[in-house]
Amino acid sequence: MSTAREVIGVSLRDVGIATKYKEASDEDYNDCLRFLNGMLAMWYKLGLRQAINTNTIDNLSDLVPYPEYAMRAIEKNLTINIWSHFKLDSMINPFLANEAAVLKNELWSVGAPNPSSIFPGTLPIGSGNEHYNTGYTTPFYPAFDDNIYAGVDNALTNSANVILTGVNNDE
Repeated sequence: MSTAREVIGVSLRDVGIATKYKEASDEDYNDCLRFLNGMLAMWYKLGLRQAINTNTIDNLSDLVPYPEYAMRAIEKNLTINIWSHFKLDSMINPFLANEAAVLKNELWSVGAPNPSSIFPGTLPIGSGNEHYNTGYTTPFYPAFDDNIYAGVDNALTNSANVILTGVNNDE
């Protein structure tokens, strides 16, 4: 596991604030810690539950309590989040932005829950909604198996002698 200082250090090097020969200031690290906690809280709020939790990281020396597969996504997306804070005059590197998006999508594919259906059982037969949690649903057209009979005055009826509506009974 990495400390918050190490994770933030990777992002600061990606932005160009810290290098092998120059260390970023403590103020820069503290600003980035705020960005890191904000980003992780937003991911959690949006539904990423398995890889991220709601615990904030209070100090730069604290361990970042996330699995190793989540760390690169966190580092690269933190870089994207802090870019405008440090480099107002330049655009985000498109390769870095693409890498951050890919890593974040991979993390979401592991940690985000599958969305449940918003309208279960309300679509017509044939639309792929015949079965759901409790088994067979009520068909969209009730009594769709019934034979059609000629009733009184040649009106089309079903087997219960109910006149079918919406049908041209003159033909």
